[in-house]
Amino acid sequence: MGPDLHGTDFQLVEATLAGDGQAYRALVERHERRIYRFLLRHVLRADDAEDLAQETFLQAYRSLRGYHGSCQFTTWLIGIGLNVARNHHNRSHSPVAGGNEDEIENLLSPAGDPADTVQRTALLRSLQRAIGALVPEQRECVTLIALEGLAYEEASRVLGVPVGTVKSRFSRARAKLGEVLKDS
Repeated sequence: MGPDLHGTDFQLVEATLAGDGQAYRALVERHERRIYRFLLRHVLRADDAEDLAQETFLQAYRSLRGYHGSCQFTTWLIGIGLNVARNHHNRSHSPVAGGNEDEIENLLSPAGDPADTVQRTALLRSLQRAIGALVPEQRECVTLIALEGLAYEEASRVLGVPVGTVKSRFSRARAKLGEVLKDS
């Protein structure tokens, strides 16, 4: 009898390491949407985010023996995804906040009142410009804490910096976002 494909992430990791490909497929299915959305916030192009999500899961599979359950599996995956996104930006020399805002808008805005859609679109573009004005370290903190909902401690593990550094970067990012949004 195979593993419980509805088990915990750690159980699925153990089953994968024991040779069960279905277990890893269950992990991918469980986390692919969140990883895709995380990467989309970094690259702002749906096709790039899809490619980077696949690369993230491939790298995670290759590194699975390094996951020991000391943090949530999602946190570990996001760390891999962040490195994949950084490498993508270094290779492509594309700005982190550049890209097609319409792709994100289509994913995030529900159908509804046209006036609400126009207002939401304007707000989204202002927010994207404001986030684009942040230095990369601050942008990463905003993405992990405000958009992904990670705790400071989890963001600290993903970024490989002390918790105090994460708090400081996030605080500076919020102040900068407030300035930029106030001026727009």
